[in-house]
Amino acid sequence: MKKIITVLLLIFGVVSLFAQSPNDFKIDLDKGFTAIIITGYTGSETKVVIPAEMEGLPVRAIRGAFRDCTGLTSITIPNGVTAIGDGAFYGCTGLTSITIPNSVTAIGHGAFQGCTGLTSVTIPNSVKSIGSGAFADCSNITTVLLKEDPKIT
Repeated sequence: MKKIITVLLLIFGVVSLFAQSPNDFKIDLDKGFTAIIITGYTGSETKVVIPAEMEGLPVRAIRGAFRDCTGLTSITIPNGVTAIGDGAFYGCTGLTSITIPNSVTAIGHGAFQGCTGLTSVTIPNSVKSIGSGAFADCSNITTVLLKEDPKIT
């Protein structure tokens, strides 16, 4: 019986690595009180999926939320997010995988600065502006695919 309980705990423990609690995110409302901005992350998962909706409102932006989350290896941003704000993933040295959805129109200053684990980035043609230093000190990036020429601000 003890072995069965241990196995179940191991199975459920592994599953929990991939499921984020809404309580793991710090949030703010946009100026119109119509959308969520993710401003912080307190969880410890290595693979994070940002929810498309929280508290009945759509998630539209990420701002400084994952700064220095060195254990983060993968992040999935839902379609509907329009902005990856300043310093959103600054210093995430373990980040190796990023999916930027076609809904994103702006990537802020230093958004991925210091993400030394990134090797390639595909920026969809929906992105119209990229802040200065957005990918500064990303020493292992060998490929950047721009589907359209965004305005560098």
